[in-house]
Amino acid sequence: MPTTWAELASMYEEELRAARKRYPEQYAYPESEIPTVVQKMVAAFQARTYSNSGHGIRGVARRLRIGHTYTELNKLFATLK
Repeated sequence: MPTTWAELASMYEEELRAARKRYPEQYAYPESEIPTVVQKMVAAFQARTYSNSGHGIRGVARRLRIGHTYTELNKLFATLK
């Protein structure tokens, strides 16, 4: 379980890279843009303005064995430093 936003960002980046390879038609941006996307998404997670429907965040939830619902994800986000 991640304890910091940096750990979550790393986990999200891994899942996003895997999702981009698995579903290339859904990810129009080049691989070199992934760090920028991760940075923007972490900011959205922190502001609670994110979507929980993407493969990246669903992959994180699956790895952590939590639901990908807003309730479960927001509980996780509330614990991060």
